Amino acid sequence: MNYPLYCHIPSMHLCAAMLQEINSLKPHQDFRLWMTAEVHPNFPTILLQSSLKITYEVWSLIDQLMAIIPLFRK
Repeated sequence: MNYPLYCHIPSMHLCAAMLQEINSLKPHQDFRLWMTAEVHPNFPTILLQSSLKITYEVWSLIDQLMAIIPLFRK
C-alpha cells in the first residue's frame, strides 16, 4: 500500500526567496506540503490561490479583557 509523502516547512515567511522555487515545482500527485507562515507582503499570490488555507489566531489577553470589561460597567 502506498501512502502519500508529507513535508512540513515551518515559518515560511522567514525565507520568502524560497517561495518562488516551491511555486515552480511539479511534485508527485501523492506529495503533500504543509507550510506555516505569518502574513508577508512577498508571499506569492499564485501559491496562496492554489493552496488550501487554514488560519488560526491565538485569542490574546486583550481580547479576553475586552470580553469581560462590559461585565464591570453594570
